Amino acid sequence: MSIICQGPVLRNPETFSSIEDLRRELHRLNGVVMQQFSTIAHLNQSGHQATMALETILRAYLGEGAEAASAHLESYLFRYPRLREHLEDQIESQRRRRMH
Repeated sequence: MSIICQGPVLRNPETFSSIEDLRRELHRLNGVVMQQFSTIAHLNQSGHQATMALETILRAYLGEGAEAASAHLESYLFRYPRLREHLEDQIESQRRRRMH
């Protein structure tokens, strides 16, 4: 799977003809930076949550066995019903493709 990311639009500093142009561009870029920071913070939080969930499941498996790990997985999917529905839809789609 490839992920394509578009970077910010950059301007040649030599093309600015006034202080007002510079201010306008600075305001635009401040917005871009804040949006990127927000995205990074969200992705960081999501990654941390996924890592902690996986660690809990692996600890349960290693310490208590497959049944405990399965119980943790079920609990996780119960807390995130949209994720469960998405995964079930993907599984169903794969089954249909194999049948054809």
